[in-house]
Amino acid sequence: MFFCLNLIALTIFSGKVMQFNNVLTMNLFRLFLKLNSILEKIFLIKLIKKFVQTKK
Repeated sequence: MFFCLNLIALTIFSGKVMQFNNVLTMNLFRLFLKLNSILEKIFLIKLIKKFVQTKK
């Protein structure tokens, strides 16, 4: 009986940890996407500046 309860508790706990890990992973992924879009914007701005300079 005790072992069974222990197993259930362990399963619930590992489920919670997995959920937490998923949240963490999602947040990291979102952060990465934000950084990526910021870097892309900076890159585009630099490209446009170079393009404008070569036009002159």
